[in-house]
Amino acid sequence: MDEFEKRFASRADDLLCDLLDLAEGVDLDRLFSIGKFGWLEIVSRHYYDDGFLDEADVPVLHEIEGAYKALAQPSHLLAETSPFVRAWVNATRIERDLATGIHCCLKLISDCRSDDEAMVLFRVACERYAFAIAACGTNRNPAAEMAKLRHAESRELIKDAVAHWRANIDPTLSAQKAATELTKVVPLSHKKLAEIISAAKKSTS
Repeated sequence: MDEFEKRFASRADDLLCDLLDLAEGVDLDRLFSIGKFGWLEIVSRHYYDDGFLDEADVPVLHEIEGAYKALAQPSHLLAETSPFVRAWVNATRIERDLATGIHCCLKLISDCRSDDEAMVLFRVACERYAFAIAACGTNRNPAAEMAKLRHAESRELIKDAVAHWRANIDPTLSAQKAATELTKVVPLSHKKLAEIISAAKKSTS
C-alpha cells in the first residue's frame, strides 16, 4: 500500500468507527454479508471494467441479479433463494447503507489494490454514512450527530483496542474472549470491544 492509499486507510479507520457507532445493536455478521452484497452491486453497475472484481466475485453477481428478481417474487419463492440474497432483500435501507459503508472501509483498510479503488471505496463509504445519518430522522441534527460520533477520545480508544488486540492477543480467540482481555486495558464496554474485534477479524480474514 503506497502513501496515497495509506492516507485513505487512515481516514477509513475514523469513518469505520463512526459507522460502527451508528450500527450499535445490529448483528454485525448479518451486516458483513449485506455489505459485501452492496459493494458488489455498486461495482457491477458502475465499475464492472475497472478491475475491482475478483474472479471469485463473478458467481456472486449472478446472485445479485437473482436478488432483484426476488424482490418481485411471492414470499414463498423468496424463501427458496440463498441466505446471501435474502439478507439483502430483507434489510432496511439504513441497514444496507451502514453495511455497505462498513464493508468499503474494511476493504479499503485491508484489501485495497489500487489508488482508483481506494478513491471509489472511500467515496462510497462516505456516501453511505451520509445516507445513514440522514435516515436517522428529522428530529436528529445530522451535524450534531456527526460531531458526537467523531469524538476524538472514543475514536482513539477504538484504535487503541485494535492495536492492542493485534499486538498482544491470540487472534484465534473469539471476539467475546478477546473483548474480555481488552476490558483490562481499554475503558470501553465488553459489548463494544467485541463488536470492534469482530470487525477487525473480518478486515484481516
